[in-house]
Parts: sequence; C-alpha cells; structure tokens
Amino acid sequence: MVPERERPGWKRELANGCRELCLDVGGDQLEAFGTYRRMLRRWNRLADLISPGDLDRLVSRHFLDSLSLLHLFIPLPGARVLDVGSGGGFPGIPVKICCPGIDLTLLEPREKPWFFLRDVVTALSMESVTVLRARAQSLHETHTAADRFDLVLARALAPLERLVRICLPLVRSGGMLVAYKGRRAQEEIVLAEEIIQQADGHIVAMPVKVPGVAARRFLIFLQRP
Repeated sequence: MVPERERPGWKRELANGCRELCLDVGGDQLEAFGTYRRMLRRWNRLADLISPGDLDRLVSRHFLDSLSLLHLFIPLPGARVLDVGSGGGFPGIPVKICCPGIDLTLLEPREKPWFFLRDVVTALSMESVTVLRARAQSLHETHTAADRFDLVLARALAPLERLVRICLPLVRSGGMLVAYKGRRAQEEIVLAEEIIQQADGHIVAMPVKVPGVAARRFLIFLQRP
C-alpha cells in the first residue's frame, strides 16, 4: 500500500467521501484538513495519537468516520459540543472544520495529545474552541446544570455502559450523547440497558456507511430527558 503522504489524491478522496455523506466541503476546509493531516503525521511518533497502521488511512478511517455524524445530524451554530477523550482530535476537529459555528470543547487527560490539540487549534486559527486536560469524571463536580453540553461525542473510548456513566451527566436536559460504534453496537446497548433505563433516556442506533470503510459502523444516539 502506498503511504498517504505520497498519495496526492487524498484531497480528492476526502472531497468524494464528503459528497457521499451529503456534505458540502469547500476549498478552505480542504486546506484545513491538509494542515491537520500533516500535523497528525508529524506528531504521531511523539504523542501516539493513532495506530501507525492507520497513517495511510487517515481519510477514511478517521476524517470520514468522524464526519459520518453530519450525514445524520448537524449541530446548530452556537451549540455547545464536548469531545470526550479527544486524543488526535477525533471526532471533534473534523466536525468543527465542517461546522465552524459550534462551540467546541476538546477533553483529553494525556499531556502529549493535549499539547497536540492546542497546537492544531492554533494552527487552524479556530475560534470558540477550548482544550481541557482532564477526565470526564472530573467535570461532574465542576460543571453545574448551566455548564452542561448540547452534544457530547465519544469515539473509540469505552464500552457504552461506561460511556453512559461518565458522559451522560455532562449532557444538558434535552441534549444528546453520541457514541461512535462498530458491529457490536446492539450488543453494547443490551449490556447498558439497566443504566439507560435508570437515566430514563431515549436511545437509538443508526447504521452509517463510511466511504472507504468496509466494516459496519453505527452511531448510537442517547437523548437525556
């Protein structure tokens, strides 16, 4: 397989994938993805942001997978969005590039990824973005009802049962937790059934086809009452 850094067609792959997801991505946004992509490659050895085997599949496995949310749900400008365990910035940074009007918080407890996220936000001149070095559980005590988020995103973080415990308290009433999951999504819902019932939340798993990814992908939406 030819490494992505040697493939000039990555931008075409991203643009075509966005069209398949019914997303309109302009030239400035593609340039932002290009800067982000270069920084990911440069920082990865230092900060362990993604699996080395994924470096040649950044577009499909990470950019388009992150953007698959926008095929089903587009947050309104001004929406307060939290990306829990952001790591390399997925899904928060791609979503912010395509929805610049959201108010985004990137939450990451590890020092090196935290520095990377700050660097990306600065390089892309992103406004209304906060990068916090903390665990989600620590926000339970510091965030009141007024501080909760309209949308909380979690990707490749933990089983759904644990996500509900650590993330749902950060969702405002009427807001949503969105978990990116693979083929075991329904199984995870069953295992989390008790805590979901306790939260009195409304849950639905939506299949989504990510361009360039053969594996089954699902987005689990859990609305807080």
